Amino acid sequence: MNEGMILAAKRSHVKQIPNRSRQDVYQYFKFYIDKAIDAIREWENRVKPSNDLAHQLPINNAKNIQGNKLYDAVITSPPYINAIDYVWASKFELHWLGMVANDRDRLNLYSQEIGTERLDKKECQEIGKTGNLYLDQLIEDIYYGRYYQASKGQNKLRARVVYQYFLDMKIHFQKSFICLKQGGFYCFSRGDINKICGVNIPVAQLLTELASEIGFRQNFQFHLLLKNRKLNLPRNVNWAGIIQLDTVVFLKK
Repeated sequence: MNEGMILAAKRSHVKQIPNRSRQDVYQYFKFYIDKAIDAIREWENRVKPSNDLAHQLPINNAKNIQGNKLYDAVITSPPYINAIDYVWASKFELHWLGMVANDRDRLNLYSQEIGTERLDKKECQEIGKTGNLYLDQLIEDIYYGRYYQASKGQNKLRARVVYQYFLDMKIHFQKSFICLKQGGFYCFSRGDINKICGVNIPVAQLLTELASEIGFRQNFQFHLLLKNRKLNLPRNVNWAGIIQLDTVVFLKK
């Protein structure tokens, strides 16, 4: 396990999970499947009929979107920085769906993540420069521990994670821009602010700026107040904080 990894923990205010029978599980599953089918039927009545079939992209890397077509839209939710261990949180699903063959395959996914912590120690000694003056200042604040001194080496690691995250997202924006039709939309939903080592990172704002540098134009955006959080994650608010808002941004090519 990486140093500083945040894992789930039981909290006193969380309600006890009720006991369910096998029949209960099937009934709940059918209930939500029926709701999904109804939603799809409603959506079909609202869109123009098309002869196009759905296509599964030959992709397992958001930094290298492939395909021999241009697309109408990209809809996504970029990962949080330094907040969730995605591979750990979805380990059962990865095995159940056959997306990994064994534990080694699953652990190898860490190095492929956008926002990975699997970084070379030598790289972490350097302060990465993105070219965005405001973002670069925030990375420096984390690196030097100006607002919070973490355990040995953690400030430098977190600073490099932030740098690499935005570098990878810029590559993703470039690939998405190429594969979209002219006038196509890119929509993302993302927690408004990440607090890392005491430094507030306005992620949604910075991602929008990066996308604009690529050539996207901002169409509109809105915020959603986060009331219910699915993952029961303990937070050290001295340096990590709690994300209060999701920002949904619509960009246009």
